[in-house]
Amino acid sequence: MSTVYVKPETKKELIKISGELQMRLGRRVDFDDVIIFLIKYYRSNQKNKKLFELFTSPIPNVSFEECYRELIEERRREPR
Repeated sequence: MSTVYVKPETKKELIKISGELQMRLGRRVDFDDVIIFLIKYYRSNQKNKKLFELFTSPIPNVSFEECYRELIEERRREPR
């Protein structure tokens, strides 16, 4: 086991997150649980960011104006 030094403000935030996790999980959690949760949350957001970038990247040989015009036409056809 090792020691990690954090600022008092950081420790307060970790304690808050710990309390929220305890309520959500219905069991006692320690700082290791909190750090593992934060790492998983970070990794998940990185994965989501990569997917977002993939789906928002330009389509080769298709203009923005063409896609936008088609989107507007489809929306106008939808029932209100």
